[in-house]
Amino acid sequence: MSTESRNAPAAACDEELVERARAAARTLDANAARTEHDLRPAADSLAAVRRAGLFAMAVPRDAGGAGAGLRTQVRVIAELGQGCPSTAWITALSAALKTVCSPVFPEAAREVMFADPDAIVCGSTTALKVQGESTGYGFSVSGRWQAVAGCEDSGWAVLAVPVRTKGQPALQCAALVSTRDLTVERTLPTTGMAGTGSHTLLAQDVVVPPAHVVFPASEADRAPDLPAASTALLRTGVVMLAPLLGAARGAQRAMETGSADVNAAASAVCRPPARPWLTACRLLDSATGRVLRVADALGVQFHAPANSVFLPAREHARLRAEMVSAAQECREAVERMLDLHSMGGIAPDTSLRRMWRNLAVIMRHPQFSPHTLAEDYGRVLFGPQTGAAPMR
Repeated sequence: MSTESRNAPAAACDEELVERARAAARTLDANAARTEHDLRPAADSLAAVRRAGLFAMAVPRDAGGAGAGLRTQVRVIAELGQGCPSTAWITALSAALKTVCSPVFPEAAREVMFADPDAIVCGSTTALKVQGESTGYGFSVSGRWQAVAGCEDSGWAVLAVPVRTKGQPALQCAALVSTRDLTVERTLPTTGMAGTGSHTLLAQDVVVPPAHVVFPASEADRAPDLPAASTALLRTGVVMLAPLLGAARGAQRAMETGSADVNAAASAVCRPPARPWLTACRLLDSATGRVLRVADALGVQFHAPANSVFLPAREHARLRAEMVSAAQECREAVERMLDLHSMGGIAPDTSLRRMWRNLAVIMRHPQFSPHTLAEDYGRVLFGPQTGAAPMR
Protein backbone atom coordinates (compact mmCIF):
# COMPACT_ATOMS: atom_id res chain seq x y z
CA MET A 1 0.00 0.00 0.00
CA SER A 2 1.43 3.34 -1.00
CA THR A 3 1.22 6.41 1.17
CA GLU A 4 0.02 8.35 -1.85
CA SER A 5 -3.07 6.16 -2.14
CA ARG A 6 -4.09 6.84 1.42
CA ASN A 7 -2.53 10.22 2.21
CA ALA A 8 -2.90 9.50 5.94
CA PRO A 9 0.35 9.36 7.92
CA ALA A 10 0.27 6.95 10.82
CA ALA A 11 1.12 9.70 13.27
CA ALA A 12 -1.91 11.82 12.36
CA CYS A 13 -3.18 13.63 15.41
CA ASP A 14 -6.62 12.92 16.80
CA GLU A 15 -8.13 16.24 15.78
CA GLU A 16 -6.90 15.78 12.23
CA LEU A 17 -8.65 12.40 12.04
CA VAL A 18 -11.89 13.98 13.26
CA GLU A 19 -11.60 16.76 10.68
CA ARG A 20 -11.01 14.20 7.94
CA ALA A 21 -14.09 12.32 9.06
CA ARG A 22 -16.14 15.51 8.96
CA ALA A 23 -15.02 16.12 5.38
CA ALA A 24 -15.64 12.51 4.32
CA ALA A 25 -19.13 12.62 5.84
CA ARG A 26 -20.22 14.99 3.07
CA THR A 27 -19.47 12.31 0.49
CA LEU A 28 -21.25 9.70 2.60
CA ASP A 29 -24.32 11.94 2.86
CA ALA A 30 -24.39 12.50 -0.90
CA ASN A 31 -24.34 8.73 -1.46
CA ALA A 32 -26.64 7.71 1.40
CA ALA A 33 -29.68 6.95 -0.77
CA ARG A 34 -27.57 4.92 -3.20
CA THR A 35 -25.98 3.03 -0.31
CA GLU A 36 -29.38 2.08 1.03
CA HIS A 37 -30.68 1.04 -2.40
CA ASP A 38 -27.62 -1.10 -3.25
CA LEU A 39 -27.52 -2.77 0.20
CA ARG A 40 -23.84 -1.89 0.56
CA PRO A 41 -21.81 1.32 0.86
CA ALA A 42 -21.31 3.24 -2.34
CA ALA A 43 -17.83 2.89 -3.80
CA ASP A 44 -17.29 6.65 -3.52
CA SER A 45 -18.14 6.53 0.18
CA LEU A 46 -15.69 3.74 0.90
CA ALA A 47 -13.03 5.55 -1.12
CA ALA A 48 -13.59 8.73 0.90
CA VAL A 49 -13.20 6.89 4.20
CA ARG A 50 -10.12 5.10 2.92
CA ARG A 51 -8.47 8.27 1.59
CA ALA A 52 -8.99 9.86 5.00
CA GLY A 53 -7.12 6.95 6.60
CA LEU A 54 -10.10 6.08 8.79
CA PHE A 55 -10.16 2.36 8.08
CA ALA A 56 -6.63 2.35 9.49
CA MET A 57 -7.27 4.51 12.55
CA ALA A 58 -7.48 1.53 14.95
CA VAL A 59 -4.42 -0.20 13.50
CA PRO A 60 -1.34 0.17 15.73
CA ARG A 61 1.23 2.65 14.51
CA ASP A 62 3.90 -0.02 14.23
CA ALA A 63 1.65 -1.73 11.69
CA GLY A 64 1.07 1.37 9.59
CA GLY A 65 -2.07 2.76 11.22
CA ALA A 66 -2.90 5.81 13.32
CA GLY A 67 -3.19 3.94 16.62
CA ALA A 68 -6.19 6.08 17.61
CA GLY A 69 -7.66 5.63 21.08
CA LEU A 70 -11.29 4.87 21.87
CA ARG A 71 -12.34 8.50 22.33
CA THR A 72 -10.99 9.42 18.90
CA GLN A 73 -12.59 6.38 17.29
CA VAL A 74 -15.96 7.33 18.78
CA ARG A 75 -15.66 10.93 17.60
CA VAL A 76 -14.59 9.91 14.09
CA ILE A 77 -17.38 7.38 13.64
CA ALA A 78 -20.01 9.75 15.02
CA GLU A 79 -18.95 12.29 12.37
CA LEU A 80 -19.30 9.66 9.64
CA GLY A 81 -22.68 8.66 11.06
CA GLN A 82 -24.03 12.15 10.43
CA GLY A 83 -23.55 11.47 6.74
CA CYS A 84 -24.43 7.76 6.52
CA PRO A 85 -24.99 5.58 9.59
CA SER A 86 -24.61 2.41 7.51
CA THR A 87 -21.11 3.29 6.28
CA ALA A 88 -20.24 4.48 9.78
CA TRP A 89 -21.39 1.13 11.21
CA ILE A 90 -19.06 -0.81 8.91
CA THR A 91 -16.20 1.53 9.82
CA ALA A 92 -16.99 1.07 13.51
CA LEU A 93 -17.15 -2.71 13.28
CA SER A 94 -13.85 -2.87 11.44
CA ALA A 95 -12.18 -0.57 13.97
CA ALA A 96 -13.60 -2.51 16.91
CA LEU A 97 -12.41 -5.84 15.54
CA LYS A 98 -8.93 -4.50 14.81
CA THR A 99 -8.76 -3.04 18.32
CA VAL A 100 -9.89 -6.23 20.05
CA CYS A 101 -8.06 -8.72 17.84
CA SER A 102 -4.69 -7.00 17.71
CA PRO A 103 -3.54 -8.04 21.21
CA VAL A 104 -5.04 -11.56 21.20
CA PHE A 105 -4.26 -13.05 17.80
CA PRO A 106 -0.81 -14.58 17.19
CA GLU A 107 1.74 -12.45 15.38
CA ALA A 108 1.29 -14.40 12.12
CA ALA A 109 -2.42 -13.54 12.01
CA ARG A 110 -1.74 -9.97 13.03
CA GLU A 111 0.70 -9.56 10.17
CA VAL A 112 -1.72 -10.71 7.48
CA MET A 113 -4.64 -8.74 8.92
CA PHE A 114 -2.60 -5.53 9.00
CA ALA A 115 -0.69 -6.13 5.76
CA ASP A 116 -3.07 -3.54 4.33
CA PRO A 117 -4.00 -1.23 7.23
CA ASP A 118 -6.88 0.16 5.15
CA ALA A 119 -8.54 -3.23 4.66
CA ILE A 120 -12.04 -3.62 6.09
CA VAL A 121 -12.58 -6.38 8.66
CA CYS A 122 -16.05 -7.82 9.26
CA GLY A 123 -17.20 -10.34 11.83
CA SER A 124 -20.05 -12.27 13.37
CA THR A 125 -20.86 -14.38 16.41
CA THR A 126 -24.24 -15.38 14.96
CA ALA A 127 -23.24 -18.84 13.81
CA LEU A 128 -25.60 -21.44 12.31
CA LYS A 129 -24.55 -25.08 12.08
CA VAL A 130 -20.90 -24.07 12.26
CA GLN A 131 -18.23 -26.62 13.05
CA GLY A 132 -14.47 -26.61 13.05
CA GLU A 133 -12.46 -29.82 13.04
CA SER A 134 -8.76 -30.07 13.77
CA THR A 135 -6.69 -31.51 10.93
CA GLY A 136 -3.03 -32.14 10.53
CA TYR A 137 -2.54 -28.80 8.80
CA GLY A 138 -5.06 -26.51 10.52
CA PHE A 139 -8.80 -26.40 11.13
CA SER A 140 -11.48 -27.26 8.60
CA VAL A 141 -14.42 -24.88 9.02
CA SER A 142 -17.93 -25.14 7.58
CA GLY A 143 -21.13 -23.27 8.39
CA ARG A 144 -23.11 -20.05 8.07
CA TRP A 145 -22.89 -16.70 9.83
CA GLN A 146 -25.76 -14.25 9.72
CA ALA A 147 -25.89 -10.45 9.69
CA VAL A 148 -22.24 -9.87 8.73
CA ALA A 149 -22.09 -6.12 8.09
CA GLY A 150 -19.72 -5.07 5.33
CA CYS A 151 -18.96 -8.63 4.24
CA GLU A 152 -18.98 -7.79 0.51
CA ASP A 153 -16.29 -5.14 0.93
CA SER A 154 -14.13 -6.78 3.61
CA GLY A 155 -10.81 -8.51 3.19
CA TRP A 156 -11.00 -10.48 6.43
CA ALA A 157 -13.71 -11.90 8.67
CA VAL A 158 -13.43 -12.68 12.39
CA LEU A 159 -15.92 -15.48 12.99
CA ALA A 160 -17.11 -17.47 15.98
CA VAL A 161 -16.27 -21.14 15.43
CA PRO A 162 -16.76 -24.07 17.81
CA VAL A 163 -13.59 -26.17 17.37
CA ARG A 164 -13.18 -29.82 18.31
CA THR A 165 -9.71 -31.20 18.96
CA LYS A 166 -8.70 -34.76 19.84
CA GLY A 167 -12.18 -35.85 20.83
CA GLN A 168 -12.56 -33.05 23.38
CA PRO A 169 -15.77 -30.99 23.73
CA ALA A 170 -16.00 -28.12 21.29
CA LEU A 171 -14.46 -24.84 22.41
CA GLN A 172 -15.86 -21.53 21.19
CA CYS A 173 -13.00 -19.91 19.28
CA ALA A 174 -12.39 -16.85 17.12
CA ALA A 175 -11.07 -17.50 13.63
CA LEU A 176 -9.56 -15.03 11.20
CA VAL A 177 -10.71 -16.07 7.73
CA SER A 178 -10.02 -14.51 4.34
CA THR A 179 -13.30 -13.47 2.70
CA ARG A 180 -11.93 -14.86 -0.57
CA ASP A 181 -12.58 -18.31 0.92
CA LEU A 182 -16.17 -17.47 1.85
CA THR A 183 -19.39 -17.08 -0.11
CA VAL A 184 -21.84 -14.21 0.40
CA GLU A 185 -25.54 -15.05 0.44
CA ARG A 186 -27.49 -11.82 0.08
CA THR A 187 -30.40 -11.44 2.48
CA LEU A 188 -33.42 -9.15 2.59
CA PRO A 189 -32.77 -5.66 3.97
CA THR A 190 -34.18 -4.34 7.22
CA THR A 191 -36.24 -1.16 7.57
CA GLY A 192 -33.10 0.79 8.39
CA MET A 193 -29.34 0.34 8.13
CA ALA A 194 -29.87 -1.52 4.85
CA GLY A 195 -26.64 -0.10 3.50
CA THR A 196 -24.56 -2.12 5.96
CA GLY A 197 -24.92 -5.10 3.65
CA SER A 198 -25.50 -7.40 6.61
CA HIS A 199 -25.69 -10.56 4.55
CA THR A 200 -24.91 -14.20 5.36
CA LEU A 201 -21.42 -15.68 5.00
CA LEU A 202 -20.98 -19.33 4.07
CA ALA A 203 -17.94 -21.57 4.50
CA GLN A 204 -17.51 -25.06 3.13
CA ASP A 205 -14.46 -27.00 4.30
CA VAL A 206 -12.37 -23.84 4.53
CA VAL A 207 -8.93 -24.58 5.96
CA VAL A 208 -7.87 -22.03 8.57
CA PRO A 209 -4.20 -22.02 9.69
CA PRO A 210 -3.63 -22.75 13.40
CA ALA A 211 -2.14 -19.28 13.88
CA HIS A 212 -5.45 -17.74 12.76
CA VAL A 213 -7.48 -19.34 15.56
CA VAL A 214 -7.70 -18.05 19.13
CA PHE A 215 -8.85 -20.45 21.84
CA PRO A 216 -10.54 -19.22 25.03
CA ALA A 217 -8.34 -18.66 28.06
CA SER A 218 -8.13 -21.49 30.55
CA GLU A 219 -9.71 -21.12 33.96
CA ALA A 220 -6.25 -20.69 35.45
CA ASP A 221 -5.80 -17.56 33.35
CA ARG A 222 -8.99 -15.93 34.58
CA ALA A 223 -9.18 -13.41 37.41
CA PRO A 224 -11.97 -13.45 40.04
CA ASP A 225 -13.70 -10.56 38.30
CA LEU A 226 -14.92 -10.31 34.72
CA PRO A 227 -12.80 -12.05 32.07
CA ALA A 228 -10.93 -9.97 29.55
CA ALA A 229 -13.39 -10.99 26.84
CA SER A 230 -16.20 -9.08 28.57
CA THR A 231 -14.09 -5.94 28.77
CA ALA A 232 -13.22 -6.33 25.09
CA LEU A 233 -16.93 -6.55 24.27
CA LEU A 234 -17.54 -3.42 26.30
CA ARG A 235 -14.90 -1.62 24.24
CA THR A 236 -16.58 -2.90 21.09
CA GLY A 237 -19.94 -1.70 22.36
CA VAL A 238 -18.89 1.91 22.86
CA VAL A 239 -17.40 2.07 19.35
CA MET A 240 -20.56 0.52 17.87
CA LEU A 241 -22.66 3.10 19.72
CA ALA A 242 -21.01 5.92 17.76
CA PRO A 243 -23.04 5.41 14.52
CA LEU A 244 -26.23 5.76 16.57
CA LEU A 245 -24.95 8.99 18.07
CA GLY A 246 -24.01 10.13 14.58
CA ALA A 247 -27.48 9.36 13.24
CA ALA A 248 -29.06 11.45 15.99
CA ARG A 249 -26.63 14.29 15.34
CA GLY A 250 -27.40 13.98 11.63
CA ALA A 251 -31.09 14.44 12.39
CA GLN A 252 -30.23 17.48 14.49
CA ARG A 253 -28.20 18.94 11.64
CA ALA A 254 -31.06 18.30 9.23
CA MET A 255 -33.35 20.31 11.49
CA GLU A 256 -30.87 23.15 11.90
CA THR A 257 -29.95 23.53 8.24
CA GLY A 258 -33.30 22.72 6.69
CA SER A 259 -31.80 19.76 4.83
CA ALA A 260 -34.56 17.54 6.18
CA ASP A 261 -36.50 18.53 3.02
CA VAL A 262 -39.68 18.73 5.02
CA ASN A 263 -42.75 19.68 3.04
CA ALA A 264 -43.82 23.01 4.55
CA ALA A 265 -47.45 22.35 3.71
CA ALA A 266 -47.43 19.12 5.71
CA SER A 267 -45.55 20.59 8.66
CA ALA A 268 -47.33 21.93 11.68
CA VAL A 269 -44.55 24.47 12.24
CA CYS A 270 -42.02 26.24 10.07
CA ARG A 271 -39.41 26.59 12.80
CA PRO A 272 -38.96 24.33 15.84
CA PRO A 273 -40.55 25.74 19.01
CA ALA A 274 -37.90 26.63 21.54
CA ARG A 275 -38.75 24.39 24.47
CA PRO A 276 -39.00 20.93 22.80
CA TRP A 277 -36.08 21.79 20.51
CA LEU A 278 -33.97 22.74 23.51
CA THR A 279 -34.92 19.47 25.21
CA ALA A 280 -33.85 17.46 22.14
CA CYS A 281 -30.52 19.29 21.96
CA ARG A 282 -29.86 18.78 25.67
CA LEU A 283 -30.61 15.07 25.32
CA LEU A 284 -28.03 14.78 22.55
CA ASP A 285 -25.47 16.72 24.57
CA SER A 286 -26.05 14.37 27.49
CA ALA A 287 -25.76 11.29 25.26
CA THR A 288 -22.52 12.58 23.77
CA GLY A 289 -21.06 13.16 27.21
CA ARG A 290 -22.01 9.68 28.37
CA VAL A 291 -20.43 7.97 25.36
CA LEU A 292 -17.19 9.92 25.66
CA ARG A 293 -16.96 9.23 29.40
CA VAL A 294 -17.29 5.51 28.77
CA ALA A 295 -14.65 5.71 26.04
CA ASP A 296 -12.33 7.54 28.41
CA ALA A 297 -12.89 5.01 31.21
CA LEU A 298 -12.10 2.09 28.92
CA GLY A 299 -9.31 3.95 27.17
CA VAL A 300 -7.24 3.90 30.35
CA GLN A 301 -6.72 0.17 29.80
CA PHE A 302 -6.72 0.43 26.02
CA HIS A 303 -3.15 -0.79 25.48
CA ALA A 304 -3.02 -3.34 28.30
CA PRO A 305 -2.54 -7.02 27.36
CA ALA A 306 -5.86 -8.69 26.69
CA ASN A 307 -5.41 -11.34 29.39
CA SER A 308 -4.71 -8.74 32.08
CA VAL A 309 -7.66 -6.36 31.63
CA PHE A 310 -10.41 -6.77 34.19
CA LEU A 311 -13.14 -4.52 35.50
CA PRO A 312 -15.02 -4.92 38.78
CA ALA A 313 -18.48 -6.28 38.08
CA ARG A 314 -20.22 -3.18 39.36
CA GLU A 315 -18.09 -0.84 37.22
CA HIS A 316 -18.70 -3.02 34.18
CA ALA A 317 -22.46 -2.84 34.74
CA ARG A 318 -22.31 0.90 35.36
CA LEU A 319 -20.52 1.54 32.07
CA ARG A 320 -23.06 -0.58 30.24
CA ALA A 321 -25.82 1.45 31.86
CA GLU A 322 -24.20 4.66 30.64
CA MET A 323 -24.12 3.30 27.09
CA VAL A 324 -27.74 2.18 27.13
CA SER A 325 -28.83 5.50 28.64
CA ALA A 326 -27.00 7.34 25.86
CA ALA A 327 -28.78 5.24 23.24
CA GLN A 328 -32.16 5.95 24.86
CA GLU A 329 -31.43 9.68 24.94
CA CYS A 330 -30.58 9.67 21.24
CA ARG A 331 -33.80 7.88 20.48
CA GLU A 332 -35.91 10.29 22.54
CA ALA A 333 -34.22 13.31 20.99
CA VAL A 334 -34.99 12.21 17.43
CA GLU A 335 -38.57 11.36 18.35
CA ARG A 336 -38.99 14.91 19.65
CA MET A 337 -37.58 16.28 16.40
CA LEU A 338 -40.11 14.26 14.43
CA ASP A 339 -42.91 15.53 16.65
CA LEU A 340 -41.88 19.10 15.85
CA HIS A 341 -42.24 18.45 12.12
CA SER A 342 -45.55 16.65 12.38
CA MET A 343 -46.21 14.47 9.29
CA GLY A 344 -43.63 16.34 7.23
CA GLY A 345 -40.77 14.75 9.14
CA ILE A 346 -41.64 11.27 7.88
CA ALA A 347 -42.30 12.25 4.28
CA PRO A 348 -40.54 10.03 1.72
CA ASP A 349 -36.89 10.71 0.91
CA THR A 350 -36.25 13.14 3.76
CA SER A 351 -32.96 13.08 5.65
CA LEU A 352 -34.82 13.19 8.95
CA ARG A 353 -36.84 10.10 8.11
CA ARG A 354 -33.73 8.21 6.96
CA MET A 355 -31.90 8.98 10.20
CA TRP A 356 -34.96 8.01 12.22
CA ARG A 357 -35.24 4.62 10.50
CA ASN A 358 -31.54 3.91 10.88
CA LEU A 359 -31.56 4.85 14.53
CA ALA A 360 -34.62 2.69 15.19
CA VAL A 361 -32.82 -0.37 13.83
CA ILE A 362 -29.56 0.27 15.72
CA MET A 363 -31.58 0.63 18.93
CA ARG A 364 -32.73 -2.99 18.53
CA HIS A 365 -29.15 -4.27 18.68
CA PRO A 366 -28.75 -6.56 21.73
CA GLN A 367 -25.86 -4.46 23.06
CA PHE A 368 -28.21 -1.53 23.61
CA SER A 369 -31.16 -3.42 25.09
CA PRO A 370 -32.43 -1.79 28.31
CA HIS A 371 -34.15 -5.04 29.26
CA THR A 372 -30.94 -7.05 29.23
CA LEU A 373 -29.19 -4.26 31.10
CA ALA A 374 -31.83 -4.20 33.85
CA GLU A 375 -31.44 -7.94 34.38
CA ASP A 376 -27.65 -7.81 34.55
CA TYR A 377 -27.40 -4.66 36.63
CA GLY A 378 -29.95 -6.05 39.06
CA ARG A 379 -27.89 -9.20 39.46
CA VAL A 380 -24.88 -7.10 40.43
CA LEU A 381 -26.71 -4.75 42.79
CA PHE A 382 -29.14 -7.10 44.50
CA GLY A 383 -28.07 -10.66 43.77
CA PRO A 384 -24.98 -12.71 44.56
CA GLN A 385 -21.83 -10.89 43.48
CA THR A 386 -21.13 -13.24 40.61
CA GLY A 387 -20.62 -10.48 38.07
CA ALA A 388 -22.67 -9.09 35.24
CA ALA A 389 -23.44 -11.24 32.26
CA PRO A 390 -21.30 -10.55 29.18
CA MET A 391 -22.79 -8.25 26.58
CA ARG A 392 -24.92 -10.18 24.12
